[in-house]
Amino acid sequence: MPGSKLRAPRQGASIVEPPAATLVAREVDEHPLTLVVAPAGSGKTTAVAWWAGATERWLPRWLRLDPEDDGASALAASLFHVLRAGDPAGAPRLEHVLAAHPPAGVRQLATALVNDLADQPGVALILDDLHSLRSDDAVELLDAVLDHLPTGVRIVATSRTEPRLSLARRRVRGELGELRIDDLRLDSATVREMLDRAGVGSRASADRIVELSGGWAAAVRLAVMRSADDPHGGGPARRFTGQGGDREIHEFFAQEVVADLPTDLRAFLLDTSVLSDLTPYSCAVVTGRDDALRLLDEVLRRDLFVTLFDGSEPMVRYHDLFRGFLRERLELERTPAERRELHRRAASCSAPGDAIGHLLEAGEADDAAALVCDAGRAHLAGVGPRVPTAWLEKLPGAVIDGHPWLALLSALEHLAHARMPQARAELEPLRATFRHDGDDQGAIHSGLFLLEAFLATGDVEGADRLLGELLSENLEPPERMTALVSRLWFDFFAMDWPGISAGLTEAFELAATSGSEDVSGRLALGFGTELLFSDHGPEWLVQRCGELTARRDDLTNPARAALDVVKAAGSLLAGRMGDTRDALASAAAVSRELGASVGATS
Repeated sequence: MPGSKLRAPRQGASIVEPPAATLVAREVDEHPLTLVVAPAGSGKTTAVAWWAGATERWLPRWLRLDPEDDGASALAASLFHVLRAGDPAGAPRLEHVLAAHPPAGVRQLATALVNDLADQPGVALILDDLHSLRSDDAVELLDAVLDHLPTGVRIVATSRTEPRLSLARRRVRGELGELRIDDLRLDSATVREMLDRAGVGSRASADRIVELSGGWAAAVRLAVMRSADDPHGGGPARRFTGQGGDREIHEFFAQEVVADLPTDLRAFLLDTSVLSDLTPYSCAVVTGRDDALRLLDEVLRRDLFVTLFDGSEPMVRYHDLFRGFLRERLELERTPAERRELHRRAASCSAPGDAIGHLLEAGEADDAAALVCDAGRAHLAGVGPRVPTAWLEKLPGAVIDGHPWLALLSALEHLAHARMPQARAELEPLRATFRHDGDDQGAIHSGLFLLEAFLATGDVEGADRLLGELLSENLEPPERMTALVSRLWFDFFAMDWPGISAGLTEAFELAATSGSEDVSGRLALGFGTELLFSDHGPEWLVQRCGELTARRDDLTNPARAALDVVKAAGSLLAGRMGDTRDALASAAAVSRELGASVGATS
């Protein structure tokens, strides 16, 4: 994850505290949720950043959202990094739930997050650019967290548009603080302080700038910046009204900001506009210049519409409006071949999500596809995070169709949203393709997911045939356990008790010998109390579950709860009521921690 996503922006020397920072403080103190909603350039992030830097009552935890966070699992993963950044041992429940197979649902994610937040009282989660979240499950996750937000925890969000959260009932309950464009407008006193810092003093009229700009932060900053170079005072303010939209802003940038810049600095701005975040290293790679650090320092010295993030190395981001202008100029002043080369270089020093976009801009669709495929293989092997939906959405459909692993990842989206007929329609030919290509790993994974689709659509014959094929192959322990658990339930519904007993024996032996928490977790989460009536009898199952439980004494582990439920049922059948109570109490403790339901946390 790019470091700047987790860092509050540091204000430049020319930026003074906006009046809205005081309003943010008031709203946060009084409401669980504070929304700052206004168009780009209104000063939303600046106001919240000033409050975050000054507050002594709250512990701000910053997350700049982007389209890659648009999904419940992706958003939860980013929030995990936020909480872990504030506490290296924080968010243990969310960590376990995010690692669950199959992926956890929204309610489980919300419950784990709520309980982890309860361990960090005084935290204020700042969600910058909330408008980046558009998916239903991401909105559902936030609503669920807000419904059970611990006392003493706050959420502060900035957005260009009103989010699709359940705001009406929160307004009625007095749980919502709101700031809008009128709350963010800069007043004459603030503008006068900005003029003083720029060395303009009385040569420009603060009142006139406020009148012409409407107090809109981006317009005021532009006018103040250029007033320092206007010998007559206030000229830029007269010419720039801030009411003409992006086109007038771009014209102002062209005429008043970059026209007189040194050639090397101007070229540096254009070339680095392809980057989301600028570091000395990434700027050197993209521009190919030995003096990239000097030019980056010059950008900061001139305060050229950038935000600086603190960290182990300086990290800078252009203001959205300025970056949009630079990208427009890049299209006009660089040849297609030059732009493609810039994106190739940017891909080599960017995080995977950004690198995919750069490779596509460079015309390297196959390389972008390979990057996503590698991430998908790592995830399915249990050694990497889930591939964000946004990565797949960046790729053209023709590219996905030409790469079986991409098609597999696309089919998994159908499974995740319970679109079983569509998943089956895509997975059946995919498995045949993998087998034809000799890709054993792809054939196994597509087979396991196809098995899920067969069972969900009631194709008993197809599931039986596919299970036989899978169990005859040389599967890795996690995949074999998945197939064994499916076989257990298949045999259960067929009332094949000898088959169930043989399957349980193999499954527990595999869990014991593999030494893998992933393998034993798949077994624990995959069977239920119905299997106590196998030929082995309840005592045998209780003993086997106890052996696995002994390795899983962490109360934030969902597999522990599943094992405890089976132990409780077996003890009940044996008449050991004390053991039953102990096992149920242990299972309930884990369920409350991890969220069998969100209501368990209240």
